[in-house]
Amino acid sequence: MVPLGFLAVFFVWPVVAIMRLGFDEGGVLATLGTARVWRLVGFTVAQAAGATVVAVVAGLPVAFLLARTNLPGLGIIRVIILVPFVLPSVVVGLAFRAMLPDGGVWAIVLANAFFNVAVVARTVAGLWTHLDRRAEDAARALGASRLRTFTSVTLPALAPAIGSAAAVVFLFCATSFGVVLILGGARLRTLETEIYLRTVELLDLPGAAALSLLQVGAVVAVLSVGAVARRRRETALRLRGQAESARRPAGGEWAVVAAALGVVVLLCVPIASLVLRSLSTPDGWGLDGYRALTGVGYEGSLQISGLDAARNSLAAATDATLLAVTLGTMASVVLVTLARDGRGTTERAPSGLTSSAGPCARNGPRGRAAQEGRRRLSGGVKQRIRHRVRYVEVVDTAFMLPLGVSAVTVGFGYLITLDLLPGDLRTSPVLVPLAQALVVTPLVIRVMLPVLRSIDERLRQAAGSLGASPWRVWWEVDVPMAGRSLLTAAAFGYVVALGEFGATSFLARPDTATLPVAVARLISRPGELNNQMAYAACTLLVLVTVAVVAVVERVRVPVGEF
Repeated sequence: MVPLGFLAVFFVWPVVAIMRLGFDEGGVLATLGTARVWRLVGFTVAQAAGATVVAVVAGLPVAFLLARTNLPGLGIIRVIILVPFVLPSVVVGLAFRAMLPDGGVWAIVLANAFFNVAVVARTVAGLWTHLDRRAEDAARALGASRLRTFTSVTLPALAPAIGSAAAVVFLFCATSFGVVLILGGARLRTLETEIYLRTVELLDLPGAAALSLLQVGAVVAVLSVGAVARRRRETALRLRGQAESARRPAGGEWAVVAAALGVVVLLCVPIASLVLRSLSTPDGWGLDGYRALTGVGYEGSLQISGLDAARNSLAAATDATLLAVTLGTMASVVLVTLARDGRGTTERAPSGLTSSAGPCARNGPRGRAAQEGRRRLSGGVKQRIRHRVRYVEVVDTAFMLPLGVSAVTVGFGYLITLDLLPGDLRTSPVLVPLAQALVVTPLVIRVMLPVLRSIDERLRQAAGSLGASPWRVWWEVDVPMAGRSLLTAAAFGYVVALGEFGATSFLARPDTATLPVAVARLISRPGELNNQMAYAACTLLVLVTVAVVAVVERVRVPVGEF
């Protein structure tokens, strides 16, 4: 009830409140009936689909490199492909702005794909590692080409992982905010940026409510598709088990390796351009932007210094991570326990329904009645198990909803609801960490859940049979086996909270602005000094992100199990 209560108070209530406010003022149906809104929907879907295709095409060779090859330097490659996924959106937007100053549709598509190559690569590689090479070798021995073998044997086996990754990537791209805001400007808008415009600048609550309603419906649909694909992928993993498939590439496999290395190099280009731009000054190379972070920018563009904004980011991210890890761990334990109870539910037949008599007794009236009783009882147990499984899937999907609903909608909902709680949280410094924790908690669940599900239930049962209490079982069995995943979840949650921009940009006051919010304000003000400060701040965020990802990769816990 604790994680569900948090979700209800800090997500469902604000979102429902702002939608109700918009509906009460009328005009929602009129907004949905305009051609402009459906052009926004069309562009949102088109750019998300384009970015998803690019991410899948780029991620598959990298997945092969990670899953099927045994080459030196794979640890560095894992770090490189994972860094973009946890970079702040303003950093990625500014990096692509440094390469493509005019922005445009292709800049948005490439930036969103840049974000999500790691999702495809890590998710598909997780299943690809378990595929037995002998099926491919048999197809090759029967005369099939490498392409025919891949399309007829490998690709169908990878379909659950590809579908799961594509659903998540599409969701992330459709709800992208910072990238579209920086690269699209006033010319190109998605549902997310239009909700921001109507809520913050135009105060068009009915219009924002209508667009939020569309977005929530789309998010639920995509999450449902992703849940089905994820379940198929987990089933495939259980059926196949672990396979030793990594080896030195041979023949045409080197072409796939070369393509994967090309993708890795391309992933480094935006980051390199961002770093170089932070060192570029009108007088040549220098550190003017970094020195300027101690001030407030050109003509007082900021109300606090860049260093103060950095301290605000660190403090808010720490609080948000602690809260998200606590809630995410509790939710993961609940989901695993409910699913385990559903799978393991057994009931004994009542006395008189079982019989060890011979064939004649079993074929008699009492024997037939006993068989019918057992059949009905078995059917009832199976039905209860199906209901339990559906309930777990619904709860799991509910925890993922904050990833797809507009952060602006949630932020504005906070301002019109949280005054009803004791202490009026609208003016409290904990408001930003609460909003960030709402975004981080689903990521923590996705990291923790597969690991907790993989723990053999017999270990828990053995500890319980030896007299350990449920808390002792959790501490002695689950924590040691899932401890590294917990550290991974905390690390990734920290960098995601550190770079969160959507809700923070709406909730943070000028004197409590975080570093991503300060970057967005700097690039919206004139002055070369402001641009240098923005690029320097983004470079610092990149360095922190790279350091965290390197530590996580050192721990080597699988990430990206969406």
